[in-house]
Amino acid sequence: MQQSLLESDIEKTLEAAHDLGFYQSPKKTSLRELSKRLGMSKSSVSNHLRAAENRLVEKYLDGR
Repeated sequence: MQQSLLESDIEKTLEAAHDLGFYQSPKKTSLRELSKRLGMSKSSVSNHLRAAENRLVEKYLDGR
């Protein structure tokens, strides 16, 4: 069985951020709006996104 790259809650936060346009330029949503939609504090959403970004960058750079 393949281990998931990200923890489930972190993956869900990242997916919501992507789907709602957080990573578009200009952003289609804010950290505040994401936190409201997910029912989480802004700091939790920020921590989840930072953890996801860090893990994905590490995985990308390790694979070069």
